[in-house]
Amino acid sequence: MRLFAVDGDSPDAFFAANLTVLALPRFAVGNIDEVEAEVSATFDVLDGAELLGLDRVEVAGREALLIRYDLELLGLTGTGRQYWVLGLTRAYTITFSDLPEGGNAQTFDEIIATFTPLP
Repeated sequence: MRLFAVDGDSPDAFFAANLTVLALPRFAVGNIDEVEAEVSATFDVLDGAELLGLDRVEVAGREALLIRYDLELLGLTGTGRQYWVLGLTRAYTITFSDLPEGGNAQTFDEIIATFTPLP
């Protein structure tokens, strides 16, 4: 894990908006098509999760996969966005989790707009 950040100013006492960045060795992850197929298959069997969108986007000048989802956990429904960005030597997942009324979407957009993968 490269980064984990939590926003303690949540509208719910049992949930905090968060950002997680993982850096994986590039050889451990297939190409973007394989990642997309794996994510889609995971949501087919993940209880309490609803896949809202699976889109190809550009992040830091690279083709990336954006997964948008809702996830029910402990009686709360959170919303999430996860980006898969494949670099030359690393694959990155950047995950934003929030409550629907959390109000952090603009902050998340600003973070992903400035993300730069290491070589």
